[in-house]
Amino acid sequence: MSQQLALRFPAQAPLQAADFIPLPSNQQALQAIQQLAESGQGGLLVLGVVGVGKTHLLRLWCGLSGGQYVPHTSQLQLREGPCKLAVDNLDFADRSGEEMLFHAFNNWQTHGGQL
Repeated sequence: MSQQLALRFPAQAPLQAADFIPLPSNQQALQAIQQLAESGQGGLLVLGVVGVGKTHLLRLWCGLSGGQYVPHTSQLQLREGPCKLAVDNLDFADRSGEEMLFHAFNNWQTHGGQL
């Protein structure tokens, strides 16, 4: 009996702008991301069920705006001054993550930037 070959496929799909497929279902979110990147100020909360492309939109915004992608609030580092942050997986934040996000929000309100 022949042995099955294990093929090595990438674990995660590329999340570049060219890989994003605009559809009627995501057009409004895509326009909001583009407008936010162009404006240089403001904030946006992207909501949706698992697998609809929220992370891809956040990474797209980072590419357009020069913002920093933060995969989880546990990796959020506070710094004083204007910031451009895309914080993913907010629904998994614990108490300390919520506190860090609160401080990031206050910093954004005080110094400007995007969140």
